[in-house]
Amino acid sequence: MRYGVTAICAIGMAITAHGGVAAAQAPAARWGVTAKDMADLPDAVLLDRANVPATLPAIRAAAAAGDLMAILLLATAHAEGRGTPKDDAAATRWFRIAADRGDPYGQYSYAMRLFDGTGITADPAGAMLWLRKAATRPYAPAYIALATLTGPGGFAENAAESIEWTSKAAATGDPAGRRLLADALFFGTGIAEDLPRAVALYQQAAAAGDASAQLSLGHLYLSGNGVPQDRARALALYRKVADQGVPEAQEALGVALADRDSGPAANAEAVRWLTLAAEGGMAAAPATLGDLYVEGRGVAEDQAAALRWWAMAAERGNAHAQAALGSRYSDGSGGLPRDIPRALDLLRKSAEQGDAAGQEELGLMYDVGLGVREDPVEALRLYDLAIAQGSEMAKLRRKRLVEDLANRPAAVAAAPAPPPPPAASPAPTTSPFVDLLQATANEIARQANRRRP
Repeated sequence: MRYGVTAICAIGMAITAHGGVAAAQAPAARWGVTAKDMADLPDAVLLDRANVPATLPAIRAAAAAGDLMAILLLATAHAEGRGTPKDDAAATRWFRIAADRGDPYGQYSYAMRLFDGTGITADPAGAMLWLRKAATRPYAPAYIALATLTGPGGFAENAAESIEWTSKAAATGDPAGRRLLADALFFGTGIAEDLPRAVALYQQAAAAGDASAQLSLGHLYLSGNGVPQDRARALALYRKVADQGVPEAQEALGVALADRDSGPAANAEAVRWLTLAAEGGMAAAPATLGDLYVEGRGVAEDQAAALRWWAMAAERGNAHAQAALGSRYSDGSGGLPRDIPRALDLLRKSAEQGDAAGQEELGLMYDVGLGVREDPVEALRLYDLAIAQGSEMAKLRRKRLVEDLANRPAAVAAAPAPPPPPAASPAPTTSPFVDLLQATANEIARQANRRRP
């Protein structure tokens, strides 16, 4: 059973079905549905197997007589609106009845609805109590929910407890539980980092069909992190998940296919996947589409379309797209009017996220005093940040500025030397591989900017 609970959504595709082991006093098999089915099957499949709505009158009568399987099926039918109008309050009442009977599926389902106020007044603390009741038996969804709610940023954050629940979920053999433990081991979140063990768990979860594990494993093969680098295998894993309509996988596949070395056919395929990912709300996808359209790779060159895609990505907070638009607003190029205040706003947002192009372009604004007071010290600082990320243009601009300062009568006595490369950024918390994906997109962006009109 999956609900739109904020805390549970934070774990991504954690619960693909009900998962777990049936209660000690399991509901008797009825209408072609077993206790294991109640534990394992998604709601739509479960109701199909029970032949709802055709069997709904009999299920309703049996539920009224106290049959536990009927109570669970009736609650699910109300929650899904199958054979009866969708009625969250009725679904919640029936799940509460099952919960009071000690059924872990009922307890978990009631807890999730109680947490976010679906058909009942929200009570997160009460939801935690019901989840703990469900977790007195081996029931992976309850373990996963508790791991998330006690995890970083959770309702009852407790790193040690979160790892305990995550480990219990993995021990049941649940693919999502194994993948969550792999994430913790990869990051060292509440547990010592252990890349080999993380890889093994990702592989087990991926083999069992967990889409998030397949995506994560694809990132590992693309980068060669913990496994031999294997681009073909990475793309195959991306495709498997992208074909399921997962925007994150569509974006990863599109970005991987968008580089010049992949060739025209791959670039054209990249456009298709990136478009789907952009429509699914991703940010790097429209940013990369902007690059492809401005260069005419995989699609006919279209400056206006590039601007539209970059605008979408910038609105979603993508640093590269903000830099691409900001630089064009700064000099009125690429079909955009000159708009210095807007350029500064976009470039500051980009630079604050650590984008080299944004740092370089903002440095130029301070270098020449464009829309801001001329500030060579700030310009040098921004150039140095971009240089630390490999920006050759920033290096040239820094050299020119230092020479200019040396020739000014009131110049600063000596320009500061380039700082050492910055310390590595903390590992991301959303996915082990966001940095890899962004780095790939940034490389494509740098190639595009070198050819910017």
